[in-house]
Amino acid sequence: DSDSDSDSDSDSDSDSDTESDIESESDEPAIADTATAGNDSDSDTDTDTDTDTDTDTDTDTDTDTDTDTDTDTDTDTDTDTDTDTDTDTDTDQSFNICNEDVPDNYHIDGIPAYAQCAAGQDGAIWSDDGVNTSTERLDDAWIRTQWSGGYQCTEYASRYLKFQWNVMSVPNGNAGEWCDDAPPEGLVQTDTPVHGDLIVFAPNSCWADSFYGHVAVIDIVDTDNNDVEFVEQNPSNRRRCAISTAACFLHAEQNIP
Repeated sequence: DSDSDSDSDSDSDSDSDTESDIESESDEPAIADTATAGNDSDSDTDTDTDTDTDTDTDTDTDTDTDTDTDTDTDTDTDTDTDTDTDTDTDTDQSFNICNEDVPDNYHIDGIPAYAQCAAGQDGAIWSDDGVNTSTERLDDAWIRTQWSGGYQCTEYASRYLKFQWNVMSVPNGNAGEWCDDAPPEGLVQTDTPVHGDLIVFAPNSCWADSFYGHVAVIDIVDTDNNDVEFVEQNPSNRRRCAISTAACFLHAEQNIP
């Protein structure tokens, strides 16, 4: 905004009064005498100069510069890199007592037969899934598969029945005596074996111990040759014996061919 006011007042009064009075008296006597009796000259010059100069200059300069610069730079960079690498390697080495890497052919239905070792041969065996084993109960999911003696042949038979067929009890006594009494709930005796049955050997039968006898888990039944192929513990192994060498076969009722 620019306001400019200019007031200029100029008053010029000029008064000039000139009074000129000339009085001339001339008396000429007889003899010519010329005399200037008087010369009065009044010159009054009054000069009044009034100069009033009023200069009002009002300059209002209002400069309002509002510069609002709002620079909002929101850079949200969310980089979520979730790398979940789950490597599930089913190696029995992770949880078994002897840190053993069990060969594939020493498994029946994914349940391995372990070799006896000093770390567990005098104690109980516990398992939570038929594969993992420990000398103690690690939590409520772990159940006992052997009371003492470590990885006995009876431990493998018990662990297989519990986790494969949900048969929670095995016969009492040594392995060679498991055919002597009626089997516990969930098991029946049979003369016609199938995959998943137990084969019980009396002492000295097909290289069974001369006192304790032996028990193993059947994998293959070869009716053409009248023998069975089985996996055993103590020692851990896979081998064959004739069907006729068995004292009996124990069959899980849930095992329906």
